[in-house]
Formats: sequence, structure tokens, C-alpha cells
Amino acid sequence: LTNIGRMNELKEGIPEDCVFVTKAEKKNIKKGIANKSYMKILLVKPIYGGSLPVANYCELNLKNSNVKLKTIDSNRCFNAFQMIPDTLVKKENVSRIRAFLADFISELTCCAIEEFKPDVIFALAQAPLNERVLKYASEKGIVKAFWFVEDWKLFTYWKYFAPFYDYFFVIQKDEFFKKLGSIGVKNFHYLPLACEPTVHKPI
Repeated sequence: LTNIGRMNELKEGIPEDCVFVTKAEKKNIKKGIANKSYMKILLVKPIYGGSLPVANYCELNLKNSNVKLKTIDSNRCFNAFQMIPDTLVKKENVSRIRAFLADFISELTCCAIEEFKPDVIFALAQAPLNERVLKYASEKGIVKAFWFVEDWKLFTYWKYFAPFYDYFFVIQKDEFFKKLGSIGVKNFHYLPLACEPTVHKPI
């Protein structure tokens, strides 16, 4: 996703089990580049957490690639997210109001889909997208990709959301692959984290 114009170069430098682009997809990518019809990507960030910096790095690279990018910057709702437990005491109330906030971001994403008409929705771990927006994207023929940059044993929400995505990328393999397969997820791929050269420098 980050540099479709250099797919052949990138393929040589990626571990074999990370290469997820089929020959047919590569052909379509090359055809799109030749026609200058660049891919449109809707990037959905989480509200907060360890996956937020990763989402920011993805945004940085996508902006410098041969794609048209629009970002749902959920992090801008962080103050509202924090205001909820600062105001309420009961956990059930906190959970209920936070669910409303996630629904708001999902509805915002639905409207962005309608206006921007993306080819791909690319969501990072903890991106607050509900079932409705994912089904809406499917109805519109939009490819849905999710990068689960989490420990699958600690954060188990993947069990519910993974089946809704066309591509489910993970940073752990082996047993996690078996678990994904056991719930009917087929298009999962190992996509490890890496450095961002503009940010991470040698010591």
C-alpha cells in the first residue's frame, strides 16, 4: 500500500511470508499506474494507544506515495474520550457513552466513503469502526484492510472484527494463524513492524 509504484522492488526486499500481492493484483497495479489512475485510500486511525504512532507513520508514507489519501483522524476525539470517565463513575455508563463516540466516528467514516469513494479502507488496531460501516463498505465494493499491531492474547477483539475484513495483517504468526483459521478468517498475512527512517535513527 505504501508505494505501489515500486512493487517489484519492494517484493525482493520483503520476507517470503510477507508477500501478499498476487500476480493478478500486481497486473492491475501496473495497469493503474500506467493509466495514472491512482489508488484512493481512506486511512482510519485509532483514538489513542500504541498503534497510533504506527498509524501516523503509515499516513506519512502514504502521503509520499502514488495514492490519493484521506485520513479519519480519530485521535482528535481523544479529549472527549477522556472526558467520559472524568465525568462518570459507573463503568457501564462509561462504556455506553464511549460506544456512542465510536459510533460517531463510524458514521463519519460512512460519510467519508460516500464523498471520497475510496478503493481501500485501511484501519489500524483499535480504529473505532463498527459493524455497520464495515458492511456499508462491502456493499460499495471497497476493499477493507486491517493491521492488527497488537498482542493477540492480550487484545482479543480480533475474534469479532477479523471476519469483516478482506485483508487482515498481523505481527504474530504460528498459533495466531491457527486461531484465525479456526474462526473462518482466510486472508490473513504476516506484516511485521519496521523503522520509519525519517523518525528512527541509528544510535
